[in-house]
Amino acid sequence: MKCKSLSTKLRLLLSASMLVLSQQALSAPNDTITNQATVAYTVNTNAQTAINSSPTGNNVPGSTEGATTDIKEDQLINFAVHTNDTENQVALPGSGANATTHTTNFTVYNIGSNNASDVALSASNTTNFSNGKITVSLAAVDIAGAPSPHPTSGDVFATSNCVVYDSTDNAITELELNPGESKAVKVSCDIPAVQLNGDVSGAVELRATVIKDYSNNDITGVDNTTANTIAGVEHVFLDDGKHGDDNDNKISIDYSAFIIEAPVLTVTKTVAVISDPSGSASASAKAVPGSILEYTIVVGNSETPVANGVTVIDALTPNLACNSVPSLVHSAGTTLTTPSCAQTVVGTCGNLGKDETCTLTVRAEILNN
Repeated sequence: MKCKSLSTKLRLLLSASMLVLSQQALSAPNDTITNQATVAYTVNTNAQTAINSSPTGNNVPGSTEGATTDIKEDQLINFAVHTNDTENQVALPGSGANATTHTTNFTVYNIGSNNASDVALSASNTTNFSNGKITVSLAAVDIAGAPSPHPTSGDVFATSNCVVYDSTDNAITELELNPGESKAVKVSCDIPAVQLNGDVSGAVELRATVIKDYSNNDITGVDNTTANTIAGVEHVFLDDGKHGDDNDNKISIDYSAFIIEAPVLTVTKTVAVISDPSGSASASAKAVPGSILEYTIVVGNSETPVANGVTVIDALTPNLACNSVPSLVHSAGTTLTTPSCAQTVVGTCGNLGKDETCTLTVRAEILNN
């Protein structure tokens, strides 16, 4: 009966002592998490000197005896790349990669790393439980044949020479992110000159790859499935695995796309008989040799992008001859140079903005040949 009572007391005291273990707060990779248990007990109601624990076992009483049980904190890396675009981003045909003219937009987040490390572009997440930095490398490419993430009826075209820019428009290939930090980046690509209004690019991929850990060492592998080493520091990845990227590795990706917004010019040419040799009124004049025809050519732009350097060329056929000085009028009131009366009439309209028109009027005589 006495032995049973002693055993019960030992169990209760041991349980109570385990509640007051000294443990270092989790902070950063490579920190040593220290833990030691103390067992207090009595014999025949007489208190005995407590015994401290040891990784290899300790039975020597005393506050200086035993040893702590230590383990190294591993590096938790949780990051993501997410696009900020909810629709295709506007680009003009023939535009080269440029941080200020046409960009797709992303955010890179260090959302779950327990140290600062270098991470190639990561993206947004509202949950933040990181306490360290990472360094990431950034790569942006057009995924050949992959459709836009925001499909439309336009043709799919391929971009090239995609460049990643930071928030100050500097071209970059890497980012360093502190715990809980996010950084906005932009991707711009070369746009083919032959694309038409409404054409849509294939998916523009931004890929972020963690390349440096908390101590600026290269990350060469993923330790999620390897055995833990008590005295070593492993890399544990918790990325979101979006868009076909495997979960829990050192890569995160997301996509956006471009859509062509170009001027759409409509050219309308009409003709009216102004007079004929019989002297009939213009309403009843006929197109016979010696008649004067009036050609009206109207060029209009129906889209927002400006059409630059608009020139109207009207080459008269051999059975026509320019009869009087042509007229050239811009709907915005822009002063234009009056074209010369010639077999080929050239009207220089300049720029046409949205809903603007340029009208060239040419009068020609029908020749008797």
